[in-house]
Amino acid sequence: MNSPNNKGRSGYAICLATPDDAEAIGRIFDSVDFSGGIGVRFERKPNPYLSLAAEGYKAVICLLKNEESGQAVGVGACVMRKAFVCGREKNVGYLTGLKLLPGNGKLLRFMPDCYAFLRAHTKEADLYMTTILSGNLPARRLLEKRRRNMPRYLYRGDYTVYCLKPGGRALRESRLRAGGPVLCRGADAALRDFYQKHQSDHDLAAVVPAGPAADFYSFRGGDGEITAACAVWDQQSYKQYRITGYGGACKALSKLPVHLLGYPAFPKAGAAANYASAALLHASAPEIAADFLRAVLAETKAYGLLLIGLYENDPLHAALRHIKHFRYSSRLYLVDFEDAGPGAVLNDATIRIDVGLL
Repeated sequence: MNSPNNKGRSGYAICLATPDDAEAIGRIFDSVDFSGGIGVRFERKPNPYLSLAAEGYKAVICLLKNEESGQAVGVGACVMRKAFVCGREKNVGYLTGLKLLPGNGKLLRFMPDCYAFLRAHTKEADLYMTTILSGNLPARRLLEKRRRNMPRYLYRGDYTVYCLKPGGRALRESRLRAGGPVLCRGADAALRDFYQKHQSDHDLAAVVPAGPAADFYSFRGGDGEITAACAVWDQQSYKQYRITGYGGACKALSKLPVHLLGYPAFPKAGAAANYASAALLHASAPEIAADFLRAVLAETKAYGLLLIGLYENDPLHAALRHIKHFRYSSRLYLVDFEDAGPGAVLNDATIRIDVGLL
């Protein structure tokens, strides 16, 4: 489907991507790196079309194509998900993957048309949101500035991703006899009830389950009460973080055996990180969360990194202060389309967005 406003305009057209466009989308994704202390390329191999589709109940992907050559030179996407807003299940659109092939900066003039296209195909959205890495200054300058015919990016707050090292000592059944919690693996009716009770307490929290590859863990006492839970989510089969290089202080750190001090090892330049993320994290208190995460880390030694993302108002930040980590930050935005406004209004509840969905 072509955009009605752009077909034939200046030799370019905006169209709805299909599964046949996977190679073209991948070519654009592979051409864009994020440089900084740690250079990262966010990949969606082997099929970026299916990768985006896996992260919501619907993924609308638009392509900017040269009509003469048929080459795709730009891409943008909106992934539609079910998430809680003010305690109610809503349709939330996550805007992502807005990229141009290098050397096509003049085509930024088509950005308003791309956003209009995405909006037209996601009319059911109650709210739109996105995140931008704090250090990605070009993207911030481009999108934070108020521009004619463009949606407004309303900065909401900061989001921190913690990179933890899996490993450590596993919990023993003797902890239960001593009155301590036991780590349990797997989902059951009790865990489903736990999430049904607590997940809706947090704004932008995903509707369970996190994904088909999630591996659930929970802390349980002698009476079976669940005091903490999460899902370890391995997305490497369709979503990768490839390290393209190191700069500044990170270049020196990457050559040191920091893993011997309890920090995650730096992946080799050119390699994809061996990672999983902790999704659907809940704990009754930060000190319980700290013990629980140490127990989960001990059970996930197959990974080089465990990623946990927390919004700035999350009390569980206190738990991560007691676990060695590296971290990086992003900025959370609500996106205001003129015909829709900023959408459902968030209250003062803790925002909890799983890092695997960003």
